[in-house]
Amino acid sequence: MDEKQADELVKKGYLYISVMFELVGNPKEHVKNALELVINKVKENENVEWVGHEIGEPEEAKDLWSSFCDAELLVKDLATLSWIGFNFAPASMEIIEPAELKFKDKELTDFFGDLLSQVHVMNGTLIEIKSQNKLLQRNINAVVRNGILISLANDEKTSEEISKLVGINEENLKPVFEAMIKEDKIELIDGKYKRK
Repeated sequence: MDEKQADELVKKGYLYISVMFELVGNPKEHVKNALELVINKVKENENVEWVGHEIGEPEEAKDLWSSFCDAELLVKDLATLSWIGFNFAPASMEIIEPAELKFKDKELTDFFGDLLSQVHVMNGTLIEIKSQNKLLQRNINAVVRNGILISLANDEKTSEEISKLVGINEENLKPVFEAMIKEDKIELIDGKYKRK
């Protein structure tokens, strides 16, 4: 699309935006394919015109691959802009033109309705994840405690020996040992733990 065509669409009310889509993950092919999927989904929207874009080759950083697409788009309205933001969570999005925006009350109301809806969904997801995390922590704690008790089934052992048997760093086991002593499940005598 040339500059003249872009100017015509801005005059018709389109928003000229710069957007960066960024994806991180594994393996490299998945990141590349997922980024192409995002680009194609945005391209399929009839309310989006692509002015130009640049796609970065996936790069490895700390055992993950990342890639990006910098794009300049023309979007028909605030609803389309919101659709891009809420569905693809770009790393950045900037309105280049027009310098001043005018919206009808319904457009702004719809935008904030979508925004609040997304916030409620994320809040619900966060609450669910916190609940699952607590349950997972309780279960892991129970497994670690059972591992300690099983390792002490026949004889007493040092924290280093227990650490090797349960596969958890000795330093990370210290609070578990302390809690189990307070609960009267184990005792420490002469540097060795034993069941009560």
